[in-house]
Amino acid sequence: ARNHGIRLALGEYICFLDSDDYYTSHYLKCLHDFLVEKYKPQALIVSSFSIWDGLDNNPIIHPKPFKNIADWLFRYPVSPSRACIYKGLTNKFIYREDIVVVEDSVLWVSIANDYPVFYLPEPLVWYRIHEGNSINRTTKAVFSRLEGLRIFFKDSLSNIVSKKLKRELIADVKLRIAEYYYNHNLPLKALPFLLDSLISTPFHRHTKMKLFYLLKFIPGFTNLWQQKRKLFFNKA
Repeated sequence: ARNHGIRLALGEYICFLDSDDYYTSHYLKCLHDFLVEKYKPQALIVSSFSIWDGLDNNPIIHPKPFKNIADWLFRYPVSPSRACIYKGLTNKFIYREDIVVVEDSVLWVSIANDYPVFYLPEPLVWYRIHEGNSINRTTKAVFSRLEGLRIFFKDSLSNIVSKKLKRELIADVKLRIAEYYYNHNLPLKALPFLLDSLISTPFHRHTKMKLFYLLKFIPGFTNLWQQKRKLFFNKA
């Protein structure tokens, strides 16, 4: 659908707005002023955003893009509603239809191979969180995410993504798959993904979580843990 919209677009720049997200009232003006200031660059422009759950609106602060812009784009994923691209770029880069869930990051990183990426730090977009989001770890989207990453990482356009980050991204999605199986009471299916994730990134910020999941395989551990938690909260 987005590629069809791209083909029909007539303007110099293309913005994407998902049906459940919102632009702030001054987003387009800020974007226009920036483009004029930069002499209408042939580039990808990314704005900051706020998380909105339908009630509360919380601005998200990410670090400014660092030297390896491809790593930044994957570490801090950019939803379509936050992106604006020069229309001419779509003659070479469009959404890949063989990849889902991570197709946004794949497009942005592909563009970053040949064109600059600019960042607007002001939260100009509201990104809505709900059960259907691909980032929700209870959905099957994690399987499509793993497949999409594997496909893209075989492409030479992914070479600008560091090997270290590629390892971390694959390990993270395998952890999410393990969590999916745990949430559906299928621990034996979770185990191989959990072990792969732990072995590939043993010194990761999620290592303690992975070890905790492994401890659950010890008979009686879950009951003991629940008793300890209950005792702790009763004392508190």
